[in-house]
Amino acid sequence: MAHPQKRILDGYTDYWKQSTYAEKLHLRVFTQADTLGHYLRLKPGIHVLVAAPELLGTLSSSDVRGIIVIALSAEKSEQLTGADFPCRIENPYQPIPQLFQSIIEYCESENASEGDKRSNTACRIVGITSTSGGAGKSTTAFHLSAAAAQSGLRPFLLNVDPIQEYSLLLQEAIEQNENQSNLAQLFYYLKKAQGGPGSELLSLEPYMLSVPAIGARMLHPKQLAEEWKWMDASMLRLLLNTLRSSGQYDLIIVEGAHFHSPFEAVWDVADQVMWLLLDDMAYIQKTKLLLQQWALAEESVVRHRSKLIRMGVNRYMGTMLNSWQQRDAPISGYLPYIPAWKQIYRFDQWLQSSVFRSTLEEWAGSELGLFSGAR
Repeated sequence: MAHPQKRILDGYTDYWKQSTYAEKLHLRVFTQADTLGHYLRLKPGIHVLVAAPELLGTLSSSDVRGIIVIALSAEKSEQLTGADFPCRIENPYQPIPQLFQSIIEYCESENASEGDKRSNTACRIVGITSTSGGAGKSTTAFHLSAAAAQSGLRPFLLNVDPIQEYSLLLQEAIEQNENQSNLAQLFYYLKKAQGGPGSELLSLEPYMLSVPAIGARMLHPKQLAEEWKWMDASMLRLLLNTLRSSGQYDLIIVEGAHFHSPFEAVWDVADQVMWLLLDDMAYIQKTKLLLQQWALAEESVVRHRSKLIRMGVNRYMGTMLNSWQQRDAPISGYLPYIPAWKQIYRFDQWLQSSVFRSTLEEWAGSELGLFSGAR
């Protein structure tokens, strides 16, 4: 909630703390337009914004993409908000319980409408890989997930490397099921269902973690590393098909090294695979040699993979010093160079580049076809 008068926000907050709505709503309050705008741009997972018209008028449609917007105004005309995006009008002078209940009911109706739209939209699977480590796969996956969440999509994030860098996410506040089940149980049931019906009926909820910072759900990374012996291409194929058929996700992001066995399944089931290049002579040479090896393999395999690959240069310095002339895998985008992300022992630093986020979102929209169906 945002309002320039602190006393009004204090009234909402005091009531909220003492009421049952404290269990239904997670409330954050703002009085300054710049602080509100910064929070909206860098903090994914926000569901609804309730604000005074003068603060809404300082925001753009991209600031509130994927967020339900409610204006606190005694007037009924949306034009009075000064905003260039649609919003619902609520009278700020009505009783606070009535206001909170109206917000909840409106959000529920919007969710139901959005659910109807999603039921007709297939879940997308996007792989992210490279020739070796250090190309920015995890950073790209985190930002892509956060951008998807801000666009109203429901992302699932999965790392298929044996060493789970995603354990860094456990340093942040996460939402874990009280009755968290071990992944060994999930893999057992998936293996048991292999080759027969029933895997699509498996409940995934007991195995999930929620990461609000990137708006995604994922499997427990430490458990995933411990149960790596289960994770071959066949198991990952079963897992991805089960996640896709569950109807709980709009986007599944699978990140990992291409040479690990499970990633073979990504080539089979993914809609696209983002291949990250660095403008580095040795790195590009390795990638060229790998594609040459694929060209000597079965022709149908090469054709299939070349159709999936979307080649992008990460940490771009503004000039391509090393030539890239692969016609089957042309460079389709450039991600900006942001130094020293992984040298800082703070996960939130990875998510603070709005330049990287907007560039990645634009590329994913044009090359991967993402976000076009989001509201």
